[in-house]
Amino acid sequence: MNYNEVKIITSEGGLEAITGLLLSLEINETIINSGSTAIDILDKKDSYEWDYVNPDIFTDEEVNADSVAEILFYLECTKEGEDLYNRVLSEIENLKKSGEKWLSNTEISKSIVEDTDWINEYKNTLKPVYIGDNIVVRPTWCNPVSIKEDTIEIVMDPGMAFGTGDHPTTSMCAEFLIEENCKDKVVLDVGTGSGILGILAYKLGAKETVGVDIDSIAVEVAKENADLNGCDNSVSFIEGDLTKGLNIKADIVVGNLMAEVVCILAKSVKNHMKEDGIFVSSGILLEKEGLVTNTLVEEGFKVVHVKRVGEWCAIKARKA
Repeated sequence: MNYNEVKIITSEGGLEAITGLLLSLEINETIINSGSTAIDILDKKDSYEWDYVNPDIFTDEEVNADSVAEILFYLECTKEGEDLYNRVLSEIENLKKSGEKWLSNTEISKSIVEDTDWINEYKNTLKPVYIGDNIVVRPTWCNPVSIKEDTIEIVMDPGMAFGTGDHPTTSMCAEFLIEENCKDKVVLDVGTGSGILGILAYKLGAKETVGVDIDSIAVEVAKENADLNGCDNSVSFIEGDLTKGLNIKADIVVGNLMAEVVCILAKSVKNHMKEDGIFVSSGILLEKEGLVTNTLVEEGFKVVHVKRVGEWCAIKARKA
């Protein structure tokens, strides 16, 4: 299959807004060519939020907000892929109209490439990821790793869906699930992506796990990953918009989305939670932490714990 390589040229100052937009559309498998981002990543070299930095992006020139930055990602050459590209195009135009000066010269283009040109290259960058002390997420194309007896291994093929465990937003959600002890509980995973968090809940002993995603491709990928991990019929993945049409009362709801979507979800998720249930949310930039915590409190939640890694945070709240 061929794919569309989508290229967005923007400024260093516009990177955050563009990547936030792509995150909201569940486009996370991106390549960012940015001097300031590389410098920032290397400053956090003891963290687990990066995999590889290409030294070719460093120059002797000063990096500032006006400097050029590039974002690449790939979409299938299908109607769904074309619709998503057009949505990105439309949303970027809306951002440019907002008057933000760093976005005024942003341009987007696409070109067709062979899948072998980038998929194998992308796979080569993905290695087993460790979450906490006893969880390892292994891509299907990587050889099994030596693990301790009590280690949980999750085998993933993310395909065109988000979620291999290497992003801080995913790993923080996973850590909260571990802390909450999913054994014999009902878990609802909103915006499930590759299904990684739902599968983790199953392996942690959840009685029932339901994953929902607006993207039909993500749902199919999640189902395939569930099969790879030997999940039984207590795990299900369905196509849907947030919690609309769901008939479930969960002990734990997890949503790795983005700040604005989490705020929308907070207004309806209580109807799908048991009394004293836990709501775990992530995909939230640090600058939006206050927006989300205030909304949660307004909707009757008590914020229990906030995790922060790099520019991201995850929030655990209890239904009051």
